[in-house]
Amino acid sequence: MVVTVAVNEQGCLWLYPLSEWEALELTISKSPTLNKIRFVIGNASEYEMDGHRQLLWPEKLRKFSQMDKRSVLVGQLNKFKM
Repeated sequence: MVVTVAVNEQGCLWLYPLSEWEALELTISKSPTLNKIRFVIGNASEYEMDGHRQLLWPEKLRKFSQMDKRSVLVGQLNKFKM
């Protein structure tokens, strides 16, 4: 899975399955460079669930999203939003 900051959604994160992220990267690579796109790509990190089926986020993403100990995932077509 790949997690990154959400564009135009203050404090939200997007979580993509790896196959969806790779498709998005391909689309982005064909687009003209924009600051928002660089922001999404620059903050993206790949993660796997640990042995307890939990995702542990790095501090910079926890601070960006003002995440406490728990979060809610909301499905949105090809990604989750937190």
